[in-house]
Amino acid sequence: MRALDYLETRPEVDAKRIGLTGISGGGAMTWYTAAVDERIAAAAPVCSTFHWGSQAGIGWLADNVMHLLSQHLPVGFPVVGALIAPATAHLEA
Repeated sequence: MRALDYLETRPEVDAKRIGLTGISGGGAMTWYTAAVDERIAAAAPVCSTFHWGSQAGIGWLADNVMHLLSQHLPVGFPVVGALIAPATAHLEA
């Protein structure tokens, strides 16, 4: 979000047209940042389009971590994505 603060100070940046994208962990940060910062006009997270509980048992992250996340953060990125509205969101899985 501090990067957005900086971008807004630049004369060549149209602050009403700031977009955000990222893949994997960057995709996750795209979801969260666009959901909580109204300065993001468009978000395009790549990957990271799952519910935490659906990832347990597939081996890409320790199962105990996914289990913990699904208990304490019982929503996934689709629910977080609803918070992005009314900004534009383009999802790539």
